Amino acid sequence: MFNYGNYVCKKLCRIPILINFITYLNSFLSKNMNAPLINESTKEERLAYIIDKYKCQANCDMCGNCKLLRGHSEEDVFAEYIDGIKEYTEIASHLWK
Repeated sequence: MFNYGNYVCKKLCRIPILINFITYLNSFLSKNMNAPLINESTKEERLAYIIDKYKCQANCDMCGNCKLLRGHSEEDVFAEYIDGIKEYTEIASHLWK
């Protein structure tokens, strides 16, 4: 005989896990997708963003930041962005070519 109550419980018990995952994913994407604009941020905020975004994750196979930066430090590559000369997207678009 089919136990409907047990089936519903197993399905509903997964909802908190999904909600936590969606909340984490949303915060991760919103944090990492939007670089501060030059006219809306200070040099320190832009530097903090770059350091946070390109910090070593100690998992070279999954990360790829080192290959993207081609052996240079993130501060050197994004120096024009940090100094307020070029926007982040201008510099980053050249890295992905």
